[in-house]
Amino acid sequence: MDNKTYSPPHPHATPLEVLKGFVSKPIETISNKPDYKGHIVKVSLVKEGSGIIGLENAADNQEWAGIFNHILKTARVATFLGEQLREKGEVVVPDCILNTILVSHAGRRQYDEATWYPSVVPNAHEKVEAGDTAITLELLSNARISPTIVENVKAHGVGDAYPITQMDTWEKILPSYADFRVSQHVISLQTERSIFSKLQIKPEHITDNNPSTPWWERYLRRLYINDAEKEIFANISQFFQELEKEETNMAEFNRDFLDSWWGKYVRDLYEAQRGIPYQQTNKKGRNKAVGIERAIGFFGKLDSQSAF
Repeated sequence: MDNKTYSPPHPHATPLEVLKGFVSKPIETISNKPDYKGHIVKVSLVKEGSGIIGLENAADNQEWAGIFNHILKTARVATFLGEQLREKGEVVVPDCILNTILVSHAGRRQYDEATWYPSVVPNAHEKVEAGDTAITLELLSNARISPTIVENVKAHGVGDAYPITQMDTWEKILPSYADFRVSQHVISLQTERSIFSKLQIKPEHITDNNPSTPWWERYLRRLYINDAEKEIFANISQFFQELEKEETNMAEFNRDFLDSWWGKYVRDLYEAQRGIPYQQTNKKGRNKAVGIERAIGFFGKLDSQSAF
């Protein structure tokens, strides 16, 4: 294939915009969430849009880091496989695969909150009945997302709302495969054969550490955290102060800051930056956005250099 005209895949500004939203201030409600059922909890609720990224409240940022992590890992695996297949001469657009996956779970927060906090989420029953894919497609209908990507997202309902016979492109097959693979669900052997029979690698080649983390994933993880960095660092500092006063214990600290990618990331970041959060600077000529807005601006410049 002609590599001279080929640009490596990267996130685009419009899909990242879709993942933003408007979120409420924390409110108290009764939880229906597993492990917290019947408890009174304080949570922020998405009021409009996706509400997956751009989260400035530390607790909110931590709460939705799991689905964000799933999106990025799914995109990593599917994009890697797309690149491998392309090198073997298959007709595949890894860039389209990556950006399909970015928006494929855009409605997940609305769905989860309707399930967990039905007493305070408007139209909760309807949202649960519709499902997260339907909510996602509604969000995409109001955005400037290409029809190709919208169709690829519909394929997430394969076997249920989407016919298997229409799984006719790699841009549909690979996101669906990677979504199941990252979630550790059982997948069709036929699907694995259709992918790996064309490659010199086996399914077991795909692990938590392989393929390695691409630059765009590292960049997005950093800026996801950056949106709530000031409050996150303040919370960690308070934990350390309470540890010194023996008002808490290390087990509780580890539970909050080591038992997930988010917790380990912010703990390491806090130590690397000596507790000083990176914030927007107002120095002349250096007034740069922080957090996900910085990523949107950066990828928007890349988008302008080539057609989406």
